Amino acid sequence: MLHPDLHLESALWAEGYRLVCGVDEAGRGPLAGPVVAAAVVFPPHIDLKIAGLDGLNDSKKLTPKKREKLLPIIHEKALCVGVGIVSPRQIDEINIRMASLLAMVMAVKNLANLPDYVLIDGRDIPDDLTIASRAIIGGDAISSTIAAASVVAKVNRDNIMAELAQQFPDYGWERNQGYPTKEHREALKSCGVTEHHRYSFAPVKLAMAAGEGKGAIEMNNLPQGTLPNKVKEWSKKRVLETSFMALGGLTIIFLLISIYANPEISTVFEVAKPFDKEIVYKNFTPFAMLFMAINYTLIAAFGYALTKQFLPL
Repeated sequence: MLHPDLHLESALWAEGYRLVCGVDEAGRGPLAGPVVAAAVVFPPHIDLKIAGLDGLNDSKKLTPKKREKLLPIIHEKALCVGVGIVSPRQIDEINIRMASLLAMVMAVKNLANLPDYVLIDGRDIPDDLTIASRAIIGGDAISSTIAAASVVAKVNRDNIMAELAQQFPDYGWERNQGYPTKEHREALKSCGVTEHHRYSFAPVKLAMAAGEGKGAIEMNNLPQGTLPNKVKEWSKKRVLETSFMALGGLTIIFLLISIYANPEISTVFEVAKPFDKEIVYKNFTPFAMLFMAINYTLIAAFGYALTKQFLPL
């Protein structure tokens, strides 16, 4: 198995960058809990084997026990470590991508010493990060400094979820860390949504709109205009509009097929010119008239729903 190393950091140290920082986040995918980012700066030319950090890797590839073992060593051997935490409400307001970038900026700003260069896991560099930076897709499997940050972020977030699990034991957060496991999804149905859930995430939206479970949050008792109620209204409207779109789209396809496949329908579209009322009335049998009325109604609904999809709520 390939492990991350310090070749990127070594090249930067050779260029004169002394404080090279690795940044990573944990918790983009869960339905509950914050997103947490960490920033780690190692001393230039550190020997990871001597430091006891030769087992560093992407946190997802390490066992919880291994991560817990590495965490205090990272804190001991690093020049500085910073952590940034963005809450579920902030995630709902700015979306998970922007929240992850915000957590990264917070982590860097929380370092005891401002770094000279930042290596970031992922494809994006936060706009608010004015330090020289490089984004690396899969960086936690390439850079040991980023891997260290991934461990710090993951352990911190897991500990937060374990603490929340004591307050809300029905969701299994100490085991699933808020990710959409079967256990967590079933708890959403039976117990409802808590204040620590991300209301903007689809499974949570659906649970809130359905109003199932005893629920730590009572949807109908919330003030009008609060995010949960907006989500509930959004869900109902979008389900209706999407249903109209699907039904209308199928109707158009069915209508086109019918025009060519059914003589009784197709003759309606072959009325002689100039306009001949006798031909029109003769061809419009009760079946054809009913068929066309239903089709045009569904097409109108399709057009309405399609328009609404591109207009603000």
